Amino acid sequence: SYNAVICPGGSITYNGTTYDGNNLTGTETLVAANGCDSIVSVSITVQQAVFGTYNASICENDSISYNGVLYNSNNLIGSDTLISAGGCDSIVSVTISLLLNSSATVNSTICSGESFTYNGVVYDSNNLNGIDTLQSASGCDSIVTISVNELPLLFSSFDTTICNGDLFELNGTVYGSGIFSGVEIFTSSTGCDSSVAVNVNEYPELISTLDTTIVGALTFEFNGTTY
Repeated sequence: SYNAVICPGGSITYNGTTYDGNNLTGTETLVAANGCDSIVSVSITVQQAVFGTYNASICENDSISYNGVLYNSNNLIGSDTLISAGGCDSIVSVTISLLLNSSATVNSTICSGESFTYNGVVYDSNNLNGIDTLQSASGCDSIVTISVNELPLLFSSFDTTICNGDLFELNGTVYGSGIFSGVEIFTSSTGCDSSVAVNVNEYPELISTLDTTIVGALTFEFNGTTY
């Protein structure tokens, strides 16, 4: 007998006869050393085809190499041929999943003169915009666009007039008695400082005289006082 194993799609020749997947058995007649016929029973076995899969994920703009073939965003699917333990071809189907980079925006508002820190970078009036790259949960890049809006410093004025010797209080500061100007700091509706320039005008003290003449025992009343 003659037994052999061939790969799928392969063939073997014995005594001039070709054996393959469509011709697995046969009988061959040879001449023995003594000159007589030697009958050989031929049996061929075809190995089972070996198929496999290779799945992987890559980030956008990255690549991966499998068995010397480079896979990237332009080449995500392929088929590779390896040699199995039996010496036959092993067909591997390659599928690569592309993980897209994510993007996000961060908008922040700061008061004049203040700053905002994101991922270790300080943003202020001299640096209001930027782009940062973080790592997402999938391990790929997450592109973050930072935009900072700086609110302008608010200025206003408050002018008032008081009588001579009177006092005027604003934001805890008493004006008058020699103090007629100053700057008060308030908190605006945006939470930022609002500067108010205060100017107090004091009316001068008014002095006048009233001269009158009364006769004999007559009296004269002025402003509740009887003269």
